[in-house]
Amino acid sequence: MSIKFLVVVMGIILLSLYAFLRMYRPKEELQMALEVDYIESLKKYYANKDKEIQKHIFEIGTKYGAALGMTKENTLKMIQKDLGQ
Repeated sequence: MSIKFLVVVMGIILLSLYAFLRMYRPKEELQMALEVDYIESLKKYYANKDKEIQKHIFEIGTKYGAALGMTKENTLKMIQKDLGQ
């Protein structure tokens, strides 16, 4: 194999990685934003055990679980476990 061939193959690999990055990055950013909101809400909930925050946790938790591809049952189990119920 020549150096030119290796450089061309590596270039093709880098371009394909860049293309996949553009497709998957928005989904990853959404998951990260939902995860941050979910964890921050859990911190607030453990600070004062407010029912409004608990409702918000269930709303964000279901969105977060859906973004991760979890079933509704598993998502509810995760939320209840995190809330200590």
